[in-house]
Amino acid sequence: MVLTLGTGIGSAVFRDGALTPHLELAQHPIRKDMTYNDYVGDAARHDLSKKKWNMREAAE
Repeated sequence: MVLTLGTGIGSAVFRDGALTPHLELAQHPIRKDMTYNDYVGDAARHDLSKKKWNMREAAE
C-alpha cells in the first residue's frame, strides 16, 4: 500500500508488484460528514486558522 500526502491524499494498493483496481481511500468517511480528504487536505487547512489547524492535531 502506498499513501501520498500533498494538497490531498492519494493511495494505491499493489499485489505481487501489480497495481490493483483503484481504491480511493481519501473519500472514506473519518468524522461525521467528513472524508479523509476533507479533514486533512489543503482546502481544510485553508478553512481553519493556523492556530486551529495546529491545535486540532494536538487534541487528538
